[in-house]
Amino acid sequence: MATSFITSFSTDYKFSSDIRNVELQTDATKVAIALSADGTTLFSTTLFAFDGVVTIYNLREIIEIYMLEKGVSFSIFCLEYTANEGADSGSANLNVIYCSHIMPISAADYTPQSFLTTLQAKRTYPNSTEYLPLIHGISEFDVDAHCVFVTPAGAVLSTTITLWTAEYEENGVDTLIIRYSDIMLALAHDRFDVDRLLAYTINIGQRYITYYVHAATPDVIFTFRNCFNALESVAFFGVTTTKTKIERSIASIFSVDSFYDQSTEKDYEFQTAPLTTEEGAWIEQLFESQKVYIGTTQDITNINSLPVVLITDSSCEINDSNADLPRVKFTWRYAEKLPHHINVPTSDPNVFDDKFAYQYT
Repeated sequence: MATSFITSFSTDYKFSSDIRNVELQTDATKVAIALSADGTTLFSTTLFAFDGVVTIYNLREIIEIYMLEKGVSFSIFCLEYTANEGADSGSANLNVIYCSHIMPISAADYTPQSFLTTLQAKRTYPNSTEYLPLIHGISEFDVDAHCVFVTPAGAVLSTTITLWTAEYEENGVDTLIIRYSDIMLALAHDRFDVDRLLAYTINIGQRYITYYVHAATPDVIFTFRNCFNALESVAFFGVTTTKTKIERSIASIFSVDSFYDQSTEKDYEFQTAPLTTEEGAWIEQLFESQKVYIGTTQDITNINSLPVVLITDSSCEINDSNADLPRVKFTWRYAEKLPHHINVPTSDPNVFDDKFAYQYT
């Protein structure tokens, strides 16, 4: 009996959360195992057989740690074995999509019909930049937007526009950048007179996601890596309470006290406005995320230029009642411990019409 995999492998995509222990049958006393990706060996060991079976445990954890460190949502892994002094060898490839949650359907069924997000609808805002990640094959497709808007005359109209055509020469992940300004320009190019954009649905093949445009400016915006390790952004409306704590020691020299070893900690406690039940469940991924940034960027290759923040505390209770919409309360801080100034002094002569309107009227 030669060495072979008992665990079956396929060329289909597979969520990392679906990866279980891998078993091999062998007539050898021991089998050398190696896991690699992108030409780099991530893990290697020698396992001894028991009753002709070798079992590889915790393969999922190794794969997910690698993908988190690389910041990727999709990667191809090669699992190799060698036995009987190299005379017996074989390998299998795993097309892995990172997923930290158990999904109700397989990755092979999920990816053709869904973007790499668990949302089907979300709120956005004027002049927004939205990230829309997806798994693609070798293909060419149109990125369409079905828009609902109000004209200056008050009429509510709808139309479908093509934002651009995407072409891919190999399998992989792409993050589409959906800009509010691009949609407005496309509508103007098609000679639509738009007073206010109400909503738009992005459609690529079988994939759909709807954005409802909130007229107000969000109070805080975060970009984070979701349960697929893909970038998403979330705009919150609500109330921020800033809490500053200064810690320092006191030294006394010749009866004169002075401070030393001073540090400042500033936490931002945020209470959201009411969310939909779907948004409330999705927000949990923000609290779980190991990479959270404040703000957005129109070039995701510069994502590390955004300030990194930490969600230090959160409270999220969600019920399925339409009468009592969920609210989320959480605390965040900048990872960089030096105090950050959020507001920059302005030379705008109308400054009192905005920031100080409430205090001075």
